[in-house]
Amino acid sequence: MDGDWLTTTEATELLARLTGRPLRRQRLQQLCSEGQLVYRDMEIVRHERRISRDSIERLAREGLPRQRGACRRVQMHEQMHGRDLRGVSLRGAELSGKDMRNADLRNADLSGAVLSGADLRGADLRNASLRGAVLDNAKLQGALLDGCDMSSASLAGVDMSV
Repeated sequence: MDGDWLTTTEATELLARLTGRPLRRQRLQQLCSEGQLVYRDMEIVRHERRISRDSIERLAREGLPRQRGACRRVQMHEQMHGRDLRGVSLRGAELSGKDMRNADLRNADLSGAVLSGADLRGADLRNASLRGAVLDNAKLQGALLDGCDMSSASLAGVDMSV
């Protein structure tokens, strides 16, 4: 097995070992359903029925959510137009062509995300990280970019006209 990815059972055992508390496997499955889950600005990544070891180690340090609804799920296929995504981590996410007009992405982490052709008109990207992101042919007219880190981002064909 790859050392970076764990089955749900392995992740449950590791989390119990790291926290010193038993955890029901179903609880972890609720937390780590397919896709990406964000809790306290921390991502829990699950891909192809595997959970990232780093996610489990961070979760052990930060603590499990105590109540339902404490986590924010971000589905990559969902409409993101006008959504409140403040502080969410979408590191490396595939968001090409997404309609993200007027989305609130303040303090979001979009490092390494692929946003080619995405519509970010009017989006609030203040203090967001787009470090190393691919924004080729994205629409950024009217986007708020104060404090936005775009270092090493690919910006070919980006439309920022007013």
